[in-house]
Amino acid sequence: MLQKIFDSIMFRPHVPLPEDPRNPKVTTGSVIFGAIIRTALIITIAFFIKERFDVEHIWILTMFAIWGIGIFPAYKQYQSFHEKVEDLQQTTLCGSCKYFETSGQLCNLLDEHVSEHYLPCEGQGWEPRHLN
Repeated sequence: MLQKIFDSIMFRPHVPLPEDPRNPKVTTGSVIFGAIIRTALIITIAFFIKERFDVEHIWILTMFAIWGIGIFPAYKQYQSFHEKVEDLQQTTLCGSCKYFETSGQLCNLLDEHVSEHYLPCEGQGWEPRHLN
């Protein structure tokens, strides 16, 4: 369980985990949550190092660590997630439905996650998206 939490925080998509089609592993919220957790850990460690060892330029190093460990991996993961959602929009019926929410791969009508292999309403509640 700790390994799964660590992989989630570090955004390791190459780690094979059984993906439940009703509950995707990565959403916009999980990307932001991981970035916040990593940034909080970096700041906590920086305060500990500052108090314990009295390093002069700890805040400059902390800013680089926040970018390199906290924000940049979240940015890359969001790009990957966005590509996956665009692919989902092109290949599934749900992607062209007005109830499809891209930020969480969610069907707003039934409040369930959509995947390539799982369509919540099985096409019964599909309504076309109107481009205004």
